[in-house]
Amino acid sequence: MPVPRLCLSHDVIARTAAVRRRRCGTRWLPPPANWQEIIRRTWPALIRHPNWRVPGGWCDLMLAMADHLEGRQITIIEAFEDLVMGRLQVVHTWRRGVVQDDESNVIIHYYESLSASTCRECGDPGEPVRRGTGRLATMRVLCEQHRYGDVGV
Repeated sequence: MPVPRLCLSHDVIARTAAVRRRRCGTRWLPPPANWQEIIRRTWPALIRHPNWRVPGGWCDLMLAMADHLEGRQITIIEAFEDLVMGRLQVVHTWRRGVVQDDESNVIIHYYESLSASTCRECGDPGEPVRRGTGRLATMRVLCEQHRYGDVGV
């Protein structure tokens, strides 16, 4: 039976917060330098052809998503930061001979949506900030500290 979307959005937020609490405890710690390798080793069936360009502030989000999708017949091909929208984009495919699972699509969508309000540098709550002008303009999600500081901007 499919999970109602409201419950799923709460589950996505709770899973991400739990991953962060396990990793950091009560104080903020930067993501480990090899966090992408940790995901690849922990969920090898989920991530076969890793091509990742995801900022470190979203590592807890990615760890929670990989855990949430564990056991599903899906493979993540690519994950990157969309510089036009300033949010996570996940490209995925279904394993051969498997019928698409709509719930997996919805789960991925919720994690992508959560990235639109999560600082790309530290994982704290953030807001989209436009950098540059014209065709070179990019959108980045930054918390107040990274928006006004010189870190990661």
